[in-house]
Amino acid sequence: MKSVQSVPVFLDDLRTLSRCSCGICKQIMFEPTQSQCGCRFCSKCIEEFISKEKRKCPICTDQNIEKVSLIRDKAIEKEIMRMRVQCPQEGCGENIMYREWGGHERACVYGVNECEKCGEEYVRSRKEDHEREECGESVVKCDDCGKEMRREDLKNVHKNYDGDEESLCEKWMCKCPYQCTEEQYVNMKEHASSCRERCTPCPLKDIGCEVKGPQGELKVHLKEAVGLHQILMLKEIKDLREQKEEMKKMLREKEEDHRKKYEELREINKDNETSVKELKEKVDHITKYSESLLSELTTYKSNSHPKEPLTDIEASLRDVTWSIKDIRKKIQEAKCGGNNELISECFYVFRPGYNMSLKVFLNGDGRATNKYLSTFFVINKGEYDSQISWPFKSRVLLSILSNNLSKEDIVVRMKPNNNDQCYGRPSGRCNLGAGQPDLVELSEILNKDYYLHHGALKLRLTLINL
Repeated sequence: MKSVQSVPVFLDDLRTLSRCSCGICKQIMFEPTQSQCGCRFCSKCIEEFISKEKRKCPICTDQNIEKVSLIRDKAIEKEIMRMRVQCPQEGCGENIMYREWGGHERACVYGVNECEKCGEEYVRSRKEDHEREECGESVVKCDDCGKEMRREDLKNVHKNYDGDEESLCEKWMCKCPYQCTEEQYVNMKEHASSCRERCTPCPLKDIGCEVKGPQGELKVHLKEAVGLHQILMLKEIKDLREQKEEMKKMLREKEEDHRKKYEELREINKDNETSVKELKEKVDHITKYSESLLSELTTYKSNSHPKEPLTDIEASLRDVTWSIKDIRKKIQEAKCGGNNELISECFYVFRPGYNMSLKVFLNGDGRATNKYLSTFFVINKGEYDSQISWPFKSRVLLSILSNNLSKEDIVVRMKPNNNDQCYGRPSGRCNLGAGQPDLVELSEILNKDYYLHHGALKLRLTLINL
């Protein structure tokens, strides 16, 4: 519910009213403000006046008014609050002081509200009557067919004599408003289309004929107004021809624009043909090179052995420990024809240094097959090969770590042979492995737990005298 503001009637003498009026809007001042020249205005009025870059006082025109010089006039504001006013609403007319006007305006039963649904105004005391009888947006039920709809639709569509026949109430029984029958109720939905007296527009209304009338009169009109209808038809044809010519003109302009753009694009395409050809050749070359690299990578992966990750690197940079998980399961699989060779990830004991990896044959290698676990270390091609000395000269310890203080580690010591290819600078991907084919019997691993760490075998490589 939105209240419609009203202006009270001031009852004081003209002299008082003049003294309390704004010099701009000429109404009783709201929030009186005084300028340095002594003239008074509503605070909003004078601020808007100054904002329009007007500086001369609109009353005395003697001085420029600056916003910083404006002061609130409390004395005149108190005088205005004591003025007597009368409620302007019909039926009220209450005489009160102006300071009481705001509260009275909100509570006055004769005040005017604006309907939130339809936007119409109504007297506050008639709110229920408005919603029940007048509001066009209120939902009402048709007395004849029982359908619910907006009151506005009920009045202007559902039960409108001159409305669309399809929208009329199917059960609306009433006397014909065009008086084609006497004292007889008819179904308006069925009767509307056949009523001889109903005022309907001329069938040629779409070409400009504005005549309306009963069916009988329209028949006479159609016979007598042939000339008028021909003129309207000719005018309609002329208008259509003009529209057609305008469309043709517009299409020609569009076609010309498209032709110019096509020529521009064609020129650009010619300039770029050479560049496109060169780019295509480069792309083909890169594609072939990529396919070649992919083929080599696929071949390398298919020929490489599965690698077990290094799970633990000791604090000393000279030691590397490789933990092989589920060792018993992997040995059994190797015995049954599964993968026999495992290789660790490559590692550097220090940088720059030798690129190395560890290798085991789970079911033994060569003469050690089916009897021993064979262990080796391998020197691989690395990024620091050109910076370090060759051949490899450090002593190597390969150890299988025990999990029991009463059981010693299994250790093999190896001293590099300068003439052995295992220790020279790799010419290919890696050298042959150097190590011990019969480091530990398989039965020691399969049947005893001395060398198992939660099911894993730990193989350590230690470098001495680097």
